[in-house]
Amino acid sequence: MRTANEGRTTAQVTGLWLIAGSLLTLVSGAVWVTGDAGHLRVLLSMVCTALLLVLRAGAVKITWTAWRTRRLRRALARGQIQAWYQPVVRGQQGLVCGCEVLARWHLPDGRIRGAARFIPLAEQSGLIVPLTRLLMRQVRRDLAHMRVWLPPGFDVAVNLSAAHAGSHTFLRDCQRLQWLFRGKALKVTAEVTERVVFEQVPGGAGLLKALQAAGIRVMLDDFATGHQGMSGLDMLAVDGLKLDRSHVQDLHSTPVSQAELIIRLAHLMSLEVVAEGVETRAQHEWLLAHGVREQQGYYFSPPVQAEGLVACLATGVFMQRH
Repeated sequence: MRTANEGRTTAQVTGLWLIAGSLLTLVSGAVWVTGDAGHLRVLLSMVCTALLLVLRAGAVKITWTAWRTRRLRRALARGQIQAWYQPVVRGQQGLVCGCEVLARWHLPDGRIRGAARFIPLAEQSGLIVPLTRLLMRQVRRDLAHMRVWLPPGFDVAVNLSAAHAGSHTFLRDCQRLQWLFRGKALKVTAEVTERVVFEQVPGGAGLLKALQAAGIRVMLDDFATGHQGMSGLDMLAVDGLKLDRSHVQDLHSTPVSQAELIIRLAHLMSLEVVAEGVETRAQHEWLLAHGVREQQGYYFSPPVQAEGLVACLATGVFMQRH
């Protein structure tokens, strides 16, 4: 909203309103105010009124989703989306054997927004493909700086969205990561989310087979929490599954927990199991006793930036033990 003395325009006037003693003029989608807005409360009221008038006049089409999508696109262009890492540990000693790559939005005011706040929008808008490519570039750069600390066979897990099914960029980025760290025998894992029925996505099943043919492990993420369930194990070419945090939290709620049933099923099908959301020593030891050796969660470490992962690898001092 502008005041009348800021400048002049030759555009056609499409609306005139008199509100609170001030004249509001709609000119080419901008609302001009003639008069004194006075108190801040009056000015804010006029701002809201001006927006409603512009929308009613059809001069501007604004949707909440479109606005959020533009913000996310700008954040990608400005480098505000950054890669964080949550360590994955193996065995009783909790030795770091890999990490999961997570996205965080670093806002200009210093706040950090979690993935749940913007990844669904990225998937809906198609921005998940450039977002994942951005993360993969950051991962290559970050791992290069910590190469000396990477143990042989270090596994990097990256989330795979249905939007990647129509493109070979995800496969190429994974292969590039493997090649750059071939001396470390670095492994790459693609985690397929259950938010969509991946086998029904055109090209989805083919992409998973191509990933496996390239030596990339495919894991079914958030198992038994979304749309796929058993169909994901029957129809998708997966090497294993991730035990969701919700199942880990309910380990002791019933004599035979859902987590125990899922683990038994996975072992019967010769599938690997990785548990996430491990927060207590009791959960850690129960999972070990049931054959789940790879785990991640706040009991070991929260998601950290690259320097935090270096500290975990270099010293091994990151166990929360609470």
